[in-house]
Amino acid sequence: MKIEFLKYRKSRLWFTVIVHLILIVGFSLMVWELFALDFLRGIDTKSIHYLYISRGIFSSLLLAIYAFWFIYRNRLRFESRLAASEEQYRAIIDNSSDGIISFNLDGIIQSWNRGAEAILGWKEAEIIGRPISILIADTDTYPLSRLDDGFEKGYFDANFRHKKGRIVRVSVAEQPVLNLKGEPVGRSEIIRDVTQRDLQEAQMRHSEKLATIGHLTAGLAHEIGNPLTAISSLVQLIRRKSSDEWIIQNLEKVMNHIQRISKIVREMVDFSRPSKANLQKTNINESIRSAVGIFRYDVRAKETEFIMNLDMSLPDIICDPDQIHQVILNIIINAVDANGEIGKRVWIETRQKNGTFKIEISDEGPGVPKDLHSVIFEPFYTTKAVGKGTGLGLSVSHGIIRNLNGMIDVAERPGGGAIFIITIPNKGEI
Repeated sequence: MKIEFLKYRKSRLWFTVIVHLILIVGFSLMVWELFALDFLRGIDTKSIHYLYISRGIFSSLLLAIYAFWFIYRNRLRFESRLAASEEQYRAIIDNSSDGIISFNLDGIIQSWNRGAEAILGWKEAEIIGRPISILIADTDTYPLSRLDDGFEKGYFDANFRHKKGRIVRVSVAEQPVLNLKGEPVGRSEIIRDVTQRDLQEAQMRHSEKLATIGHLTAGLAHEIGNPLTAISSLVQLIRRKSSDEWIIQNLEKVMNHIQRISKIVREMVDFSRPSKANLQKTNINESIRSAVGIFRYDVRAKETEFIMNLDMSLPDIICDPDQIHQVILNIIINAVDANGEIGKRVWIETRQKNGTFKIEISDEGPGVPKDLHSVIFEPFYTTKAVGKGTGLGLSVSHGIIRNLNGMIDVAERPGGGAIFIITIPNKGEI
């Protein structure tokens, strides 16, 4: 390409030199002719005037033609350069991984690059001419009044809506589009998908909270453990010394409650203790029992019946037991929340099939509509009321199971409700 360009420039240079040589030679010959006829041959004045006029007209036409050719040639050259520059900048914008969009004063989308298509799913031909409001999923993060508040530069995060309906968290950098008079004629925005960034930050905050809870719980367990030990010893001593059946029965109840308190504290410590990825053989059934055991003390699960049908022949898996515990607990919490006032039962089943083992957690709630099956595992997507959920539980769980070379699916439960199906290979590893 470079060689061809150099050949083109060389041929154009020779053409320009030849044209200028012809002009110089032509003018030189005309000047010589007039000089020779006037001074050397002594032609009469009338003929000389005629020659001056005719040669002047001819030279003027020649200069006009040359000027026209020079202007036309340079115009073509500048247009070619401008077109190449526009094509270059267009390619840069189109191939940007960030979405770049623009819209006019009425909020009608005027331009749309491939980055925006990758982030929000809309093709350029589908979105051009449509209002920007169809992309705004949350007027709290992107109030429509912004379109009428002037066109100052701004940087903020907002929730946009993907073509398929899911929410996409994006960072927005916007600035006004001005005409030659400096008047605003629209607005341009550069958007970047920050869903993964926000998810990682949320996971970090969650980890920090768990670390804090772990330290507090460890101290709390120590402070509670000593009095409980003393109370337990005293109850056992009184029970051995007493022969009153009523006292013995009530002391047995006290002992049961002491053991329950000890178990709650121990499970809280085990769950919230901060730890690095600890790869070890993990029994899924034990993780399920632990998750159910710790959630039974939640006020939401007071009237919930957990029906477990666990395959005791399931093999162990090499993974982080805390992460598996988190996945199961997240789905159990969602199942109990989905039940609400409708149902009071949650089914948990494990089994082996075709070289994998499955965990199925079912509820009696309203179920998950089919059109939401593909979006419920997206970060920040939630069907719960404001303040009831973050939309991160299923997304985090999906990531953990995917790292085990497994998958999470959702289906309708016969008779109503939803079934979350976790499939993990027998030899899955993180």
